[in-house]
Amino acid sequence: MDNVSLQKPISNRRLLRNLLIVSIVFSLFITALNLNRNYHYRYQTTTLQQGAQFAHPTPFPSFSLTDQNGRSFTKKNLLGHWSLLFFSSTQDISLAATALTELRDVYTLLENENEKELPLVVLISMNPNQDTRQKLSADLKYFNARFVGATGNKNQLSRLVDLLKIIYSNNSNTSSTHHPKTSDENEQFTILSGLILVVNPTGEWVGVLIPPYDPKIMADDFLKFQRNEG
Repeated sequence: MDNVSLQKPISNRRLLRNLLIVSIVFSLFITALNLNRNYHYRYQTTTLQQGAQFAHPTPFPSFSLTDQNGRSFTKKNLLGHWSLLFFSSTQDISLAATALTELRDVYTLLENENEKELPLVVLISMNPNQDTRQKLSADLKYFNARFVGATGNKNQLSRLVDLLKIIYSNNSNTSSTHHPKTSDENEQFTILSGLILVVNPTGEWVGVLIPPYDPKIMADDFLKFQRNEG
């Protein structure tokens, strides 16, 4: 009798444990299924030669920065024309100089094809302490006088990057990711993704251009963005 009374609670506990495990696994499965559906709804793409166009464009978030001329630069500056944005710093020669060089060549190709809707090219600097207005102005004029450089304080940059889910890391430790919510104004951050964000004239983020960059392919893909939106 004693053995039976001892075994019954044990069996009940084992049954409850198994039911709990099944319940947890089922909940995780449903969560993963919903996340997968949401991911594909937003990020399902049309593959281009050197980029991707989202099946469901996302409204570009509101933001407030300052351009190289000391003027306010907000989402309103992205309306009424196409825009190509990337996050970097003039200190990051490997990314910024390469991207600006290729985008300058893209401009030339589009101009030679008599393209009327030239995009606004925007470098958003993640290093506001080094990228002063004067430095941004001088560096961007070297590539193209129509290019825009914008930056802000750490809180402004952090908010925009968080909303866009851009991946970047602290220069002093590139093995881990960080958010620039810090009181240390000397802390520098570098974008790891290298993506160029494509924003349409209504202020929607419609896709990305992906490195390694090739001006001819980038120009062709940009025209495809325009045609697909038309």
